[in-house]
Order: sequence, then structure tokens, then C-alpha cells
Amino acid sequence: MSVYDQLYEKMSGELERFKEELKRRPPGEIIDRSYEKVWKEEILMFFEDDNFIGEDDAAKLLSLADPLQDLYKGWQDTDCDYLDHLRDSISETISHVTENPGWFMTEAEKKTEHTAAAVNGKISVGDWVIATPDDEYGYLIGEVIEIVKYGTPEQASEADNGTDNIHVNFYAFDYPPERIAEIETDFSDLYGEPKVFDELPIDDVIMTPEMLIRITELGHDEITRMGNLLANCEAFCKCFTGAVPQNEKQAVLLQRLDKNLADYHESLEGFGNQELIDMASKIAAMSDAHSYFSYRGFEDDELDFLLRFQNPLEVMAEGWLDYSTETYNEMSFAFDNVLRHKQDWLDSNPLIGGVGSSGDTPDNSVEPSEPTNTPPEKPKTLADKLQAAGEKVKAQDTHKNNDMPHKWGERE
Repeated sequence: MSVYDQLYEKMSGELERFKEELKRRPPGEIIDRSYEKVWKEEILMFFEDDNFIGEDDAAKLLSLADPLQDLYKGWQDTDCDYLDHLRDSISETISHVTENPGWFMTEAEKKTEHTAAAVNGKISVGDWVIATPDDEYGYLIGEVIEIVKYGTPEQASEADNGTDNIHVNFYAFDYPPERIAEIETDFSDLYGEPKVFDELPIDDVIMTPEMLIRITELGHDEITRMGNLLANCEAFCKCFTGAVPQNEKQAVLLQRLDKNLADYHESLEGFGNQELIDMASKIAAMSDAHSYFSYRGFEDDELDFLLRFQNPLEVMAEGWLDYSTETYNEMSFAFDNVLRHKQDWLDSNPLIGGVGSSGDTPDNSVEPSEPTNTPPEKPKTLADKLQAAGEKVKAQDTHKNNDMPHKWGERE
């Protein structure tokens, strides 16, 4: 048996043991770990192809006690949503985990050592952030490169802010020329003399948590859209005053999304463990959609559209599942796809003031909507959807690498 077959067999067994163990866990834990199940299956899918990694790397992984678990933890640290980055994550993790066993930090360690509270939640090293408008770096987008905890000697020697010191590299974002010119004008006005962008001291700026809004969850393309145009940054930041959205429609939407997610989790209580495991993709999609919507800024017409639905979270989760099975791209692309087919979604989902009637008048009242009384439909196994997703990705890989022989589906 080749080293590739041995590795695939070992990781397949690891996944099966994980799923068997999951069956014995309480339903709440199964729901919380749905994301882990989905992405472990995706990681394993790559190893159906012997050409995915070299023989030496395969041998390194084979020597690990739990290679699938190590690769999944590497994926958790990427903060990305799409499979091109999953490929990169696997390659990078092979190097890290084989040379430095235990290189990844536990979640408890991350919470105590490498996170801080920003305007809209926890931020960690590697997160993308935008500076709040009332700061001299307002509307600049950057990456968190270090967090120095309050009360440590290092923090006191850097700046006595009374908070964690958040080091941000605002050069990390690739601004277009038009935006660079705006930034140069702002800093020239601030300093009272002409300033050139490349000479600005913004590669390691110490910020306090309340100066930053976390935007990692928005995804690469949405962050790019914001960073390329000041107006988009302003529209997004207007949604935040402390942790409370200023826009009333946005506040209603966030309230409705929270209720949608809570109702969905409550609806899962009647299902058995195996059913919950089969529903992992939908469970993970609902959580991903909720996270995405919680951080995204919206145009007024987008809010009007979403507020027509009794369950906008369900709409976005289904849109993500439908779109990701075709392209495995970012959540922002899936939302754009939903917007391109508004009428289809309006016709097929319960609306405020009526069910599936495209002629209904939008109800954008700031009063919270009542949840639908329709009992949740008995979920079906999503194995077929996952299989279809895998086939789409395999077909794309074959098209991109038609000069490289593949062995999809040859394993027994």
C-alpha cells in the first residue's frame, strides 16, 4: 500500500472515529461542532488525489497521531471561507505541525493571551480591522500584528492607555491610487505639511480596542470593496456607536437574525444525534450567515429586501449552501447572488405580511417581527449535497490542472 493510501486510510478512520464520538455527545455539542465536521470532510476530500501533496509531506503527516485534527486546527487559524485558502492552509500546517508539535495554541490560551475586545467583539492577531471615524487613523484598514495585554511590563513601557495595546499594520491593505491620494490629503491636513503615503508611520500603530472595528468576517472581497472607496467605509462605520447600530433598520435586522438563529437552534432539539450530524452543513451555514450579517454594513435597499423576510437568516444560509456547492467562494459572493435573484427568493420564502407573495408591501417597521408559526420541516440528510459539492470542486480542479493526472474516485 502506498504512503498516500496509508495516509488516506488513517485520516478516513480518524474522521469516522470523530463522527462516532460525536454521536455520543449531547445535542448542543453536536450543533456547536457542526463546522468542524463539515471542514474535516472537506480536508479529507483533497487527499483523494495522490498529486495533492508530495510523498515526503504525506510521510510527515502519516507519522502524526491525528493528522486530520492537526490540519483542521491549522485551518481554524486562517480566518478564511474558501477552498483555495484551505489548500494553502493544509500545506502550511504540514510544515508547522511536523517541525513544531503543539505549535497551535488552545482556545483558552488564545482568549487569555492573544485576544482583546474591539467595538464589535473579540479581535485576535491576524484579524482585519478598520479604525473608527473619531480617530486620526479613521477609516484605515489594517491587520492586527500584535496584542500586548494590559498590566504587563511590555504594555506599560509602550503606552499607558489603561487598555490592551493593539498593534495594527495599516499598510497591510493594498489601497488603490485614488484612496491613497485621499489618505495623503487627510494626513497632510492633520500634520500641517505635505505627506506621502509610503512615508507615513502606519506600519505598526498602537491602537486601543475602542478605536477598532473587527471586519475579518466580511471576507476578502467585501473588505476590498470597503477599502477601495471611502464612502463604503463611512457607510459601514455608521452602523456602529459602541456596539449598537445607529441605523434603525440595521438594528431591526440584527434583532431578527438573532431571533432566527435562536429559533433554529430550538427547533433542533427534537432530532437525534445522527440526524444532527447529517444536518451539519445547514447548521454551520446558519452560524456562518449569522456571523457574516453581524459584521456587514448594508445599503438601504439591501435592508429593505432582507426585512421583507420572516427569516432572512434562513434565506442567506440557503443562498450560501446553494452558491457554495457551485463555486466554494466567499459569503459576500453568495449574498450578491441572492440579490441578483431577488424575486425567486421572495416567491419561495415566508414574508412579513404574507407568504411568498411578490406583491406584498415591505414592512420595515422597527418593531421586532413575530417568528413564523410554521413547524420546522423534518431536515433531510445533507450527504447528497456534500457529495455534489465535492464533485463540483473536483471538476474545477481537473479543469485547472488538466496536465496533471488525477485519481478522483479511484480509492476503494
